[in-house]
Amino acid sequence: MPDTLEVWIVNAYRGSDTVTFLQEQLRPFLSAHPSIRIDWRLLTFANALTELVRAYKQGTPPDVFEFGTTWLPTFARLNMLSCVPPGVMSARPAAPYLVSASRYREDQYGVPWTADTTCFMARKDIVEQFGIDHTIPISWEQFSQICRNITENRLHGNQHVPRPIHFPCRPERVTLHRMSPWFWSGGFEFPRLHEQ
Repeated sequence: MPDTLEVWIVNAYRGSDTVTFLQEQLRPFLSAHPSIRIDWRLLTFANALTELVRAYKQGTPPDVFEFGTTWLPTFARLNMLSCVPPGVMSARPAAPYLVSASRYREDQYGVPWTADTTCFMARKDIVEQFGIDHTIPISWEQFSQICRNITENRLHGNQHVPRPIHFPCRPERVTLHRMSPWFWSGGFEFPRLHEQ
């Protein structure tokens, strides 16, 4: 009888491909540990918090789950999380704040989830024009320099170069959530929906 790990993932973008992708990434580990089986459950951000709290109340929480960084302090304070065991490694996160966001009172309760860059995409012709090798991972410093190069080309007469970053805009709450900081910093005022 295999040992089953129950893993809940917030599924915002890839649909059912999420499980296929993650299962493929874990193939070497699962092959080396044939007694372990993973039981996946996909949630949306709209129902994830409710489902997690319900599972804890019923005494049936998942073994591993994905959640928003702002939930971590609350879950840790309510003793709903275990500290990350020593030896659990993850890649260096895309932004340093993700390290502090995975800690509560000096203890690490989460591992930054950096497998997805859902907000970035590029036009193939521009990538080729600037000689960017899209098959090689780059640092944030290199990414910033590429953006500067594209911007300087726009400012110096090459009007065929688009702005450096493009955000896909799906008509869904997750997109609005991700773009809210840019809206606010640009002076946009959200409608007061509760007053309408």
